[in-house]
Amino acid sequence: STMASLYKTHGNASGARGFIASIWRYIKGALCDLIQGDIYVKLSSVICGASCFARRQYAKGALITLAEALLLYLIPSAFWPYISKLNTLGTVQQQRTYNPVTRQNDFNNYDNSFLIMLFGVIGVAIIVLAAILWLRNIRAARQLQLRAEHGGHVNSFREDANEYLGHKFYRTLLSLPVAGVVCFTIVPLIVMALTAFTNYDRNHLVPAKLF
Repeated sequence: STMASLYKTHGNASGARGFIASIWRYIKGALCDLIQGDIYVKLSSVICGASCFARRQYAKGALITLAEALLLYLIPSAFWPYISKLNTLGTVQQQRTYNPVTRQNDFNNYDNSFLIMLFGVIGVAIIVLAAILWLRNIRAARQLQLRAEHGGHVNSFREDANEYLGHKFYRTLLSLPVAGVVCFTIVPLIVMALTAFTNYDRNHLVPAKLF
């Protein structure tokens, strides 16, 4: 029993080391592609669709650049206000004052600890996803450059779409379920696990109280 437990622990440690090593190899490969790539590969690190535009993949380049612009807009405007408060989960508690003019209660601009944690975690997940997509874009731009230099066929947008409706259709089918698992299972689990390390209880219920 003890030997089996030790073997299992060693196997888990080896698996974790292998996973981290594979991530590092991928990052190192993307950086090498960026250094060795042509001007369009390097430009793709700033304007992600640049390499596609250079290889006449205009529709694909436009979609990639549009996705980049959307992320660059959403992260600082929608998620950074929450990410920046993750270390404190808010400092301004709700205060209510009666307004005799409107005969209603007015509330201050208070912090909601749970929303800070929820959207902060989502924001961090989106940043990680954006970093992965950026690395993937660099690698794809380098592969596209090599294919074009060696006289290989560069797919049009229609050919790429046909691939994802053909022999790569499994990726199309799996994309929505994977996104659903991440959004509705993994992220809520992380938020609930992090909430367990706070002082959240019946005396610290949001939005009236901070936790």
